[in-house]
Amino acid sequence: MLFIAASSIISRPVDGKVLIGKRSLNKKMGPGEWEMIGGSIEEGESPEECIKREIKEELNAVVEICLYFKDYKLGKGNIAVFIVTLASEPIFNKDDFEEIRWVTRSEVDSLSFILDCKQRLLDYFSLN
Repeated sequence: MLFIAASSIISRPVDGKVLIGKRSLNKKMGPGEWEMIGGSIEEGESPEECIKREIKEELNAVVEICLYFKDYKLGKGNIAVFIVTLASEPIFNKDDFEEIRWVTRSEVDSLSFILDCKQRLLDYFSLN
């Protein structure tokens, strides 16, 4: 199986909310749309290593727990999705995001997401 990207469902156990980011208006693809935190896998990197790196780069945060959730088809490859908890509160990179937000399942329904991020989040909430 070819993995080309990794994505995270960053959960906050205390209230069951998940973290999403509103893409920078300077992004070529989906500016101003909401997304899960993640990105492309670099050469020699595992999907789990990718998600930990992306979270460090985009949120200036360290992953405390990282559990495999599910694979999704993405273009000519697959995206590995992980359920993650953070060791500290995130501080987002303003080059990547306009804002970040902790949201509930009902809030996910009302927002516009890039790609199939909404479906991935709804799949997660359907199990919890």
